Amino acid sequence: MPAAPHRPGPYSPLMLQALASIVGDEHVLTDPDLVTGYVTDWTGRFTGAVKAVVRPGTTEEVCTVLAQCYQEGVAVVPQGGNTGLVGGGVPRSGEVVLSMLRLDEVTDGHDGMLTAGAGTTLSGLHRAAAGRNQFVGIDTSARDSATIGGMVATNGGGIHTVRFGRVRDQLHDVAVALVNGTHLPSILVPGNPAADLWRRVCGSEGTLAVVLSATVRTGRPAAQRLVTLVPSADRDVDALARKMMVLPGLWALEVMGGSEIELTAAMLQRRPPATAECLLLAELRGAGALDDQALTAIGDLDAVVATQPSEQEELWAFRHNLSLAVRSLGTPLTKVDVSLSLASIGQLKAALATLAGEPNAYLWGHLLTGPTGHPVVNAHINITADVQPDIVFDIVEGLGGSAVGEHGVGVMKRHRLDPEAADTAELIRLKQRFDSRGLLNPGVLVPDRGRSAEQI
Repeated sequence: MPAAPHRPGPYSPLMLQALASIVGDEHVLTDPDLVTGYVTDWTGRFTGAVKAVVRPGTTEEVCTVLAQCYQEGVAVVPQGGNTGLVGGGVPRSGEVVLSMLRLDEVTDGHDGMLTAGAGTTLSGLHRAAAGRNQFVGIDTSARDSATIGGMVATNGGGIHTVRFGRVRDQLHDVAVALVNGTHLPSILVPGNPAADLWRRVCGSEGTLAVVLSATVRTGRPAAQRLVTLVPSADRDVDALARKMMVLPGLWALEVMGGSEIELTAAMLQRRPPATAECLLLAELRGAGALDDQALTAIGDLDAVVATQPSEQEELWAFRHNLSLAVRSLGTPLTKVDVSLSLASIGQLKAALATLAGEPNAYLWGHLLTGPTGHPVVNAHINITADVQPDIVFDIVEGLGGSAVGEHGVGVMKRHRLDPEAADTAELIRLKQRFDSRGLLNPGVLVPDRGRSAEQI
């Protein structure tokens, strides 16, 4: 029997007044024109209704708002930069949106670490790190809007995943608020009754707790940098990537195709620097001879190598602007992210091309080492037609991949999780423990298991 949809608790006549007394009248938004940007995700596929958008400015205000909503039985949707692709950060049926964007302070932690408020954008975190002559390895093309809280909530990857791992690998600690407003300034405090949240708060998508801040590890900026764009045939790209992934200076490795780079070039009104069936965009950093390192992998391939900062940013512009280029086509767009072996990239392209109506499909993504030691691509698939995502997921899973990518599960993919799998069963157990009434981000991530949202 499918789970019943969550039905928000009734708003008392004084509910909005109480929220305004906590955060200020100007930070409780109810006007439809003002809440528009909070109720629809980046893809436009997921949208819903909201009673109010509440914008707390301090940790204390977040906790007090949560306590008030808990008392009233009102569900809450935590939201960062709203750059998600799976509907995990938008309201669906009248929940309160808890916007974390005002919590954007970055402070110094111990041992050179940085503590960033949940609403800190990645670009803001990078600026703070650069001002301290530090480097943070969490990055993505959406850095100007993606927030550290959202990256923690989804356990995001990004362009440096191949070097530093996902967000969980780069965290030292996280401060959270529980559904009833309880403030946990550190998940790692000895004896903390919520210590078992540590393994799951990354990737819990706001269903177990609200991220207040994250303490991230930092390093020193590298002395030298090299960026190269390397052409390849689909059949050869896996072997090429394996050569590049063992380079000691590798910091980023992205894959795209000729049609993708040509699309971006047209939008930017520039000539594409190279074109091929597949293209690997690699960045190396360090103090050694980076060009020698690159040469060992590139060999005699006709690669573009950039050593000057302006040339390097020019190459990266063709990758960073891909999403905007696809969006600029003005057509219906189906956008999903998945994970699969890089060796299957040619088969995936061929399968996408056979979809009804032969829509144009564009894909690109970050590379990382999979569990078998072979390159895996977190692929962002963009189809310029209205295609059911499950059709794409079936293709990917048929190639041995996964429907789940770095943007998480959200609403779009929760039905594809196996509720009997060990990881999912643990998630359900934690949901029962920390949010038994189902008030935190209902309908997201946690799969149905024959119980109502209030029971899981």
